[in-house]
Amino acid sequence: MRALLRSIAAAALGAAAMYYLDNNSGRRRRAMLRDKLGSTGRRIVKRSRSQARRVAGSAYGMLHHAVSSAPTSDQQLTERVRARLGRTVRTPGAIDVTVDGHVACVGGHVLADEHDKVIREIRGVPGIERVDDRLCVHQQPGNVPELQGAVRH
Repeated sequence: MRALLRSIAAAALGAAAMYYLDNNSGRRRRAMLRDKLGSTGRRIVKRSRSQARRVAGSAYGMLHHAVSSAPTSDQQLTERVRARLGRTVRTPGAIDVTVDGHVACVGGHVLADEHDKVIREIRGVPGIERVDDRLCVHQQPGNVPELQGAVRH
């Protein structure tokens, strides 16, 4: 069996040598082989560089996510909650927020149609573990000064 495989390999090697070392067309065939090998090498280099850039970008993204999701102080969380509420409710000044140990304590006055949205937005802030809801819910602004002059978004 080994002898058969050796003779087949020798025949294939001889045929390749005849094909590429032929006096009439060997030079052209060798040039075409050289061009194809060069093209393949350049394509491999290009794809590997592209993959390397993709992996580096992914690693950078994971590093950035790890740094940005690092534990934050209660003061930072309070400011993040206030910023989010400023974009969410009509009267953000009527809501008092304090964060202690990653627990948001929310007090003040809010309209009934915004109450669920306020709690949902606060829970959505990364780093807030729990929300202590102490809001006074009103159906209409009525005589509550903090709810007067609400601006529709």
